[in-house]
Amino acid sequence: MPLNWAFATASLTGVGITLPGLIDSQAGIVHFMPNISVNRLALAENVRQALEIPCYISNDTAAMCLAEHYFGTATTCSNTLFISIHNGVRAGMMIHGELYEGCLGAAGEIGHIQVDPLGQRCYCGNFGCLETLVCNPAIENRYNQLARDHQPAVDAYPLGNKTIADICTAAVNQEPLAVNVLKYVAKHLGNVIAMSVNLIRPEKIILSGEIAAAFPIIAPVIQHCMENGTVQGISHAPTLEISTLGDQRWLGGTALVKRALREGSLLGQLLD
Repeated sequence: MPLNWAFATASLTGVGITLPGLIDSQAGIVHFMPNISVNRLALAENVRQALEIPCYISNDTAAMCLAEHYFGTATTCSNTLFISIHNGVRAGMMIHGELYEGCLGAAGEIGHIQVDPLGQRCYCGNFGCLETLVCNPAIENRYNQLARDHQPAVDAYPLGNKTIADICTAAVNQEPLAVNVLKYVAKHLGNVIAMSVNLIRPEKIILSGEIAAAFPIIAPVIQHCMENGTVQGISHAPTLEISTLGDQRWLGGTALVKRALREGSLLGQLLD
């Protein structure tokens, strides 16, 4: 039986869609995605026409920063830095209570800050980007390569390709190689966070991603980088916390619809 879209969407006021890449949320256009070839895809308008309800799109990390502001650990903060570490590294920023997305939604690409000029080539074309050291695949590759170079394996952690979850568990259990790898990663991440703190001075920094499972290992390193790499004495130091929203990535889309309701744009469309 064909789906009756009018019936299926009758109880919906709007649709929120989040994606990785460069997303112009104001125009509703997808300019770039890391694994899918797109060229100025008018996604919001296409969905609106198909479902006959308003559609709002944004970068997934930016949208989750907004979700933290509405539903998570940053509800009392006006200035927040949200950092997502998965297959890539990106930041979302709340500044004076508003989500800052920059021109064409390109703000927050901290994964492409160069941290090692002689480092590996990044898919963006540059060398030594933060993302080549800090994202999940990079962490896994580094750990597994070092494990093969330092045989024999520890009995509790036999050789084999370990996932980011395995590495974080090993680090929390004080497996030396895992601890060293994550501290190395945290140092590079912490230096970039310190740069970001000097730039926007957030009240709170929120980490999201599998690496957060090793927060007791990485947090002191990141804190040390902030203490030594930021201007001191001009305000309270930002607090460093783990995202309370976990894997609830759908809340990013919910946050986009809520923002449209709060700003009045969605209500206006519903009344037309």
